[in-house]
Amino acid sequence: MTLLLLFLLYSLCNEEAELLPYPEITVTLKAVIEGDYVTLTCDVTLAAPGDTTGLQYTFYINGLTLHNFSTFTKYRILPWQPVHSEDYTCEVRTPSGSVQKRSDALNIQREATFSDPTIRASPSSVTEGDEMTLTCDTTRSPVTATTELHFAFYRNWRIVQIFSTSATYRVTSAKQEDSGRYHCDVTSPSGRLIKRSNGLYIHIATFSAPRIRASPSSVTEGDEMTLTCDTARSPVTATTGLQFTFYSVEKNVQAFSMSATYSFTVLTYRVISATYRVTSAKAEDSGIYSCAVTSPTGKLTKWSSVLYIHIATFSAPTLRSSPLSVTEGDEMTLTCDTKHSPVTATTGLHFAFYRDEKEVQEFNTSATYTVTSAKQEDSGRYRCDVTSPTSRLTKRSNVLYIHIVSFTDPTIRSGSSSVTEGNEMTLTCDTTCSPVTATTGLHFAFYRDEQIVQDFNTSATYRVTSAEEEDSGRYRCDVTFPTGRLTKKSDVLSIHIEKGFPLPMVLGAVMGAVVLIILISVLLVWKCRKNKASRNTTADTKDDTSPSLEENVSCTYLDLRRLPTGDSTPSQVEDVCYSNIGVKHLPKGDRTPSQVEDVCYSNIGVKHLPKAPASKNENSSALYAEVKKKIRSPLSR
Repeated sequence: MTLLLLFLLYSLCNEEAELLPYPEITVTLKAVIEGDYVTLTCDVTLAAPGDTTGLQYTFYINGLTLHNFSTFTKYRILPWQPVHSEDYTCEVRTPSGSVQKRSDALNIQREATFSDPTIRASPSSVTEGDEMTLTCDTTRSPVTATTELHFAFYRNWRIVQIFSTSATYRVTSAKQEDSGRYHCDVTSPSGRLIKRSNGLYIHIATFSAPRIRASPSSVTEGDEMTLTCDTARSPVTATTGLQFTFYSVEKNVQAFSMSATYSFTVLTYRVISATYRVTSAKAEDSGIYSCAVTSPTGKLTKWSSVLYIHIATFSAPTLRSSPLSVTEGDEMTLTCDTKHSPVTATTGLHFAFYRDEKEVQEFNTSATYTVTSAKQEDSGRYRCDVTSPTSRLTKRSNVLYIHIVSFTDPTIRSGSSSVTEGNEMTLTCDTTCSPVTATTGLHFAFYRDEQIVQDFNTSATYRVTSAEEEDSGRYRCDVTFPTGRLTKKSDVLSIHIEKGFPLPMVLGAVMGAVVLIILISVLLVWKCRKNKASRNTTADTKDDTSPSLEENVSCTYLDLRRLPTGDSTPSQVEDVCYSNIGVKHLPKGDRTPSQVEDVCYSNIGVKHLPKAPASKNENSSALYAEVKKKIRSPLSR
């Protein structure tokens, strides 16, 4: 049964195959030009007359299916399909699909109307402000040489110029937003064929408003000054051929007006260098500066803000020393003073110092030269130089002579070659200053056996009022300046205190001798008085019996005490003391008062005159009554 069915099917297929012939593909045009519509037809002629509506058709190009099986016997080739030699075939099949037959290949050669366009920009590198021109280039075939083509331009797939006969697209002043991916389309007047160019990316090189700056930022007289006109470019690597112009700006303020005008002096005009250089700045180079950047075509110019530059000048320096008087061992600092203009300028000046025209400190930013411990050889004629950082200008100071005050090694000496116990001992520390007139205020200290006995002070002597045996030892002295930075030591002086009498014994002996002298003096005075009293008594006795007076009587010392009382005495005198009474030239005669030529009284002392009853003879002459009695001569007034 199965075999029978298979046989029937096979028979039917052979019958259909015999009835369906091979198709034939044909074209409507003999000469095919690019842009024309071409229609392919798949014809089938049946061996036996019959209905062909049920048949299905398909077309191939170079063996590739153009569309699936359908009942359409025709296929239209679009005008914008690629231009080259192609083999077309068609295939027909029965409705059941059991029988399929393909036609022979039909080769169609289409002639190109115009070449694929190419888009290009002029200039190749476009800067902001430049005029940019895009051109859509294509080549026409001889067949269509007179055919008018149409062009359209796109940026980022958005049309910027619709189809027209112009093959160019022009931007008069390019901007940043004009950057993008450009392409162009070319079409025939009928619009049946459109060809598209490759894509061209255009970046509009922009530049920011410039900024002017000076290098160095602080310019000093004599420095090299460089002005730079900085602008930011996009893209960064763009070589735009920008042009730079530098100006010196002078502001002119209108009197009685709020407005001001500026006059510009062109320093450099549209040069490719973005810098302007002043090799040696002067004070007159101070002022207001500005710069401008111009696109290569000169159609766009951007200005910077203004920059005020003040050339910092500096005066000739003055050299000064601290301290004014420098002593050996002191720290000496020399300062190179200079005045800046403006005052607040931090110019980074460099300073150098010289002694006797020999450099002692080379150029650096320090305005001071310090000698930590001055020596005699540091004396000399000093000066300093000031220069700008570029060393293009140097100014020299005055000359300052500095003499380092020094002193010799001290010598210790004693006031006495030998010192006895109990005596005063004086040590002196001698040194000589240079210069001799220097008032250095040296300080001295004294040591015994390396133990300090007198700390540093201005006294150059050490005194022991009463030397003792323990004051013996090895003495030396040190000399230093008030700063204490330099100390010089003397040689050692050995001092031995010799033994002597103890001080109490010496004082006792002296006091004993004084007391003995006083006693002897008192005894001698007493004895002398006693002898005088005896002589006076004897003289009185002689006077009573002698009728006359001696021509010359000299009483050098008369001491009358406790005159006796009685009726014959004119007054009550307990104690009368006369001393050093000299009576000279008592004349001889009847002992009358007129005969006394010369009487001297001196140092009369009256002590303890007691009160007594008044007497009729009591008067001032009572003092001499006893004298008359003793010397037998009238001495009344």
